[in-house]
Amino acid sequence: MLKEKINIAYTITNENYYMTVVSMQSVIESNRNNLIDFYIIADTNFSMDKNILKNYERFSNCNSVNIFVIDSSKYKRFLPYLNNYTERLYLLDFAEILPCDKVLFLSYFSFVKNDLSELFNLNLDNYSCAAVEYYHPQKIINKISENTQNPHLFNVVLLNLNYLKNKNYFDKLEHIVKKFSSKESETIYFNLVFDNVKTIDLDWNFCELSFLEDKKPAVYQKKYNDFLTHVYLPNIITIIGPKPIGDSACRNSYVGLWWKYAKNSPIYKKIKDYQEANKYKLSSTSAENSFKYSWLLSRIYPYIKPYWFRILLGFAIAVPLGLLDGVTAFALKPYMDYVVGGKTFLWNFHGLEISITSLQMAFILPIGVILFAAIQGVLRYLNSYLAAWTSWKISNGVKFDLFHRLIYMHPQFFDDNSSGIIISRYMSDPVAASAGVVEQIKTITTSFFGALGLIAVMIYSSWKLAAIGVLVLCIAFLPVALIRKRIKEASNKGLVIGDKITTNINETYSGNKVMAAYGLQPRQEQYFRDQVTDSFNISMSLTKRTGWMSPLMYQIASFGIAAVLGVGTYLINIGQMTAGSFASFVTSLLLLYKPVKTLGNTLTGIQGIFVAMGRVFELFDLDPAIKDCENPKELKGLNKSIDFENVYFEYIPNNPVLKNLNLHINKNETLAIVGNSGGGKSTLVNLLPRFYDIKSGSIKFDGTDIREFSLDSLRQNISMVFQDNFLYSGTIKENIMMGNPNATSEELITAIQSAHLQDMIQELPEGLETELGERGLTLSGG
Repeated sequence: MLKEKINIAYTITNENYYMTVVSMQSVIESNRNNLIDFYIIADTNFSMDKNILKNYERFSNCNSVNIFVIDSSKYKRFLPYLNNYTERLYLLDFAEILPCDKVLFLSYFSFVKNDLSELFNLNLDNYSCAAVEYYHPQKIINKISENTQNPHLFNVVLLNLNYLKNKNYFDKLEHIVKKFSSKESETIYFNLVFDNVKTIDLDWNFCELSFLEDKKPAVYQKKYNDFLTHVYLPNIITIIGPKPIGDSACRNSYVGLWWKYAKNSPIYKKIKDYQEANKYKLSSTSAENSFKYSWLLSRIYPYIKPYWFRILLGFAIAVPLGLLDGVTAFALKPYMDYVVGGKTFLWNFHGLEISITSLQMAFILPIGVILFAAIQGVLRYLNSYLAAWTSWKISNGVKFDLFHRLIYMHPQFFDDNSSGIIISRYMSDPVAASAGVVEQIKTITTSFFGALGLIAVMIYSSWKLAAIGVLVLCIAFLPVALIRKRIKEASNKGLVIGDKITTNINETYSGNKVMAAYGLQPRQEQYFRDQVTDSFNISMSLTKRTGWMSPLMYQIASFGIAAVLGVGTYLINIGQMTAGSFASFVTSLLLLYKPVKTLGNTLTGIQGIFVAMGRVFELFDLDPAIKDCENPKELKGLNKSIDFENVYFEYIPNNPVLKNLNLHINKNETLAIVGNSGGGKSTLVNLLPRFYDIKSGSIKFDGTDIREFSLDSLRQNISMVFQDNFLYSGTIKENIMMGNPNATSEELITAIQSAHLQDMIQELPEGLETELGERGLTLSGG
């Protein structure tokens, strides 16, 4: 088959080089059936390795990589008018530079998920280009209102170079920028410069933190929500805001896909430090293992194992509990045949003949149904109690182990994650992951054996009708396969937004004085409203994805019921079936189809549990970045000196805070470190107890690298007074003795006197036993 030829263009700089390479990787991987020509437009300052770009020519679906160097000096004059860099303005020269009729321009922060041939083959006759429509706050729209066309985004744009060759867009741009007194983005300028822009689907340039938030029409509302909840994957995803290898964590929920391409790219070794730094950021969870059911169950099994007996007992109860569902349906056959029909029931067993009149049967059957219902009620209670007990025991076990891991995480983990996200991930997710496991399996078990019992009654009543009913039931279950991924993505998205809501509430509590002092109440309220609205939209999106399934399955089941009614009537008329058997069969069939109507909700709950499990075991797989070496030494104290030797440290990859620092401090020497805020003073002190580890060099106590000491012994030998005072809830005495729980009364009094606390403590009614509020807020900050 002849491959489709596609031209792809990038404007590249030293700053966006790595991101551009990953974007190119995504094009190569997602377009194996096409033939790609890359056009790379760089300025004279570009100094990065061009061989890596040329490396893509070794791929069978890459025809060529063409690098054009242009003089960008004429664009520099626009810098005072731009919020961003000028490189995207280079596309105004594409018609003169590139030897092709049409080219697809991709920004370096866009990556491709699917085949591009449909987009590239778009008919552009009489159009300058094609782009996604741009719905932004009204103040932006007003700035481009003189242009009659709808505003468009230009992160991804298909350019008709034949149309552009006869246009002098550069002069037009120069004329337009002089009208603005403030800096604007290239998007505004492009909207004013380009005429006859063809609108393409949002699918070709999806921005998650989108410019489509405020004024999207109904036609975009549904699609945008589908993309936002990952119900459907866009063809091209554009990362707005912090980038995966930027100075702060990328908050785009598709960042996991970006890193998949990055791992296969030729520059991964150069950027993997960013991924390592970001792996502890809980906000970018993807719950990737949510469909690996056997793997998830193997991980949760150690927490289930101690309670196997109770779980098996619950399942043993669930079997008769389900089978008893068929008793009422089975009782209808003798009731219709003997009570309504007025016949006498005769039963002969080894010469013993039992006779029950219709009047006697009219009393026996209702009493039997009541008795069975009572037995079923007792079994249901026992089953529910056992399920709840085992579920919470499993949940508690997961919580204990997760909290153990949390308290030993390194300090930067807490720097990178808000309190709300940590609370939600470490406390709420374990409940969602484990508390419902036994309950859902119990429900499935009960339903399964209930179905078996009802099918047995149906077969007993009429195997011919049973074949019809079961066949239709199997068909009714087919839609289940259609919603699995949709539930997973939306469930994960909903949990992520739940993290943000918890964070907002926690920040409102902790920062209540700052909020009141600076009048930030409207800001916090708007954040909360936006987050709750997002949560509502995702919940409704999930409901839309699953809500149709139960009605559809019920509709399919109705065909089965209709078929049974028709065939059943025929069998009664020809004498192959009694009215009682038919009534028993129809009741069994209706009871059997009952779970079908609620299956959507059941499956949503089950997949939600697996999503939460995936998120929980992502936490279990996070090991502290700072831990003891093998066979650590015990630090007994400092005898001579502390030495910093060629210390290099960075919080963010490739952004050094300390660089080649050398420092010698003798024992008993007092050292004052003075400098600007953010200069690294606190960082220097935080490196001593290994709250953070240096990237290179060494910190030595008496000539021994501190990484060779155990963390416990190292920190036991260091006392610190932090910039932010923190007291735990509890008594004053408990807080003072936290550093040494075994301190004597004399040592306690010495510590109080050293801190000049004796007067303050004496004024308190309960003295040392005074209970403190959270963070010690009932005490003076001093």
